Amino acid sequence: DDCYVTSFLEVNPNTFGAKIPQGYSFPFNVDSSDFIRLKPMASRNNALDKDIVIKVGGSSYASFFLDSDAYKKEVIFGIQEDSEESFEDTYSSSLLSYVIKIHSFSKLVTIWPPNRIHWGRLPLKFSSSLGGMGEIEIYIKSNIQLECGSEK
Repeated sequence: DDCYVTSFLEVNPNTFGAKIPQGYSFPFNVDSSDFIRLKPMASRNNALDKDIVIKVGGSSYASFFLDSDAYKKEVIFGIQEDSEESFEDTYSSSLLSYVIKIHSFSKLVTIWPPNRIHWGRLPLKFSSSLGGMGEIEIYIKSNIQLECGSEK
């Protein structure tokens, strides 16, 4: 009756040889129940893959804009302030389809744009809590970053 088994799971990114990028600031939190509004924009079909412009302004707003021949949609979280400097880049809708899934892990999804000196060099970061297990981080490269990577 006094016996019990305890299990522990510890994941260290260095075990997999992963290099965690540094240089992010001004995270923007989105309620998971709102984040799912991006699902219609995400395409897992390469034939339907479209460009999505993602814009993040400090910690006050984020917008996702899809403009294709047959479909136009914009999802905005927060309120854009005129004086605020914002990060903006273009991403593939197929990449967004993978990011959408993290809404189910926690009540919040955090969007981390690179700080100004790293614009164009670092991928956009999304994170969410995994309860007592830790945190998941997903990085997506912009279309330009993907093009540059395929030329090497």
